[in-house]
Amino acid sequence: MDERLDLMLQTVGERQLWWRAQYNEDLSDWSELQSLGQLAGLVKSLAVPGDWLQVEDEEPITRYAQVMLIDAGAFHVETAACRPEGTYNWRIGYGSAADDAGNSPASGTEGMQELDTASTIEVLTSWAAGRGLPLGYGAALHMY
Repeated sequence: MDERLDLMLQTVGERQLWWRAQYNEDLSDWSELQSLGQLAGLVKSLAVPGDWLQVEDEEPITRYAQVMLIDAGAFHVETAACRPEGTYNWRIGYGSAADDAGNSPASGTEGMQELDTASTIEVLTSWAAGRGLPLGYGAALHMY
């Protein structure tokens, strides 16, 4: 198996997750994630395009996820693994075509990379549980 794919799919240990969000340009403080179920409410609370949510593990940070509301009911989702050699960042989308859709900090998402609310919650919850991507999703890799 490709080492980069293995990084995304591996089960992660029991490290506490923390979250913060920006709602209508108001940045929240970091808060401890109380349960995987809390993620659904956090995603649904993003109401204005540009609102975002970040979830990461304890210091030292080994993984994080970012979600941004880009339009009513359309989200941009990225997950990442932080390693000594660099950060592996995956932009998540629908189907295997999302693997080749591109992932550059200077570019926007393509149609297959815009997830609806239910898909965003499904991907984020699976990532937070350490299970990687659910079936039916793809991811374009960017390393930095």
